[in-house]
Amino acid sequence: MLDCDSFQPFDVLRFPYQFEGDPDRVSKLFIVALNVPQVEVVRCFKPTSQTEYYDADPRRLKGVVEFLPRQIDCFPERTLVEPETYDIGYDYIRSCHRQGEFKYLRRLAGDFREKMNAAATNKPDWRKKNRDYFFGWFK
Repeated sequence: MLDCDSFQPFDVLRFPYQFEGDPDRVSKLFIVALNVPQVEVVRCFKPTSQTEYYDADPRRLKGVVEFLPRQIDCFPERTLVEPETYDIGYDYIRSCHRQGEFKYLRRLAGDFREKMNAAATNKPDWRKKNRDYFFGWFK
């Protein structure tokens, strides 16, 4: 059985997931933001290579962490990471692992925390309560 308790902040994982509004369950990358073993949940950031939305308004780029193509081996394309998170249960991740659909890729460098803090601070559409919530758990 997969030991989800061992996930650390900034581990990069790949497994299929279906977000609301997506037509299919597709393999996606996730970055562990916080592991909460007490409730068996991993809080994750979702990297995206779909950058058109952010490029359309340069202010939006202030609220993301940007990786250039191949700057990190698991991001072959330009990739952006917002400070928005998704809580994903251990049961779901273990199910993906049992089906051979889970992969641990790597851990991002420690400076990712500093970059994510800057993104959360500069996110143009966040109000004080969003920032307070984020910085309340992302230390």
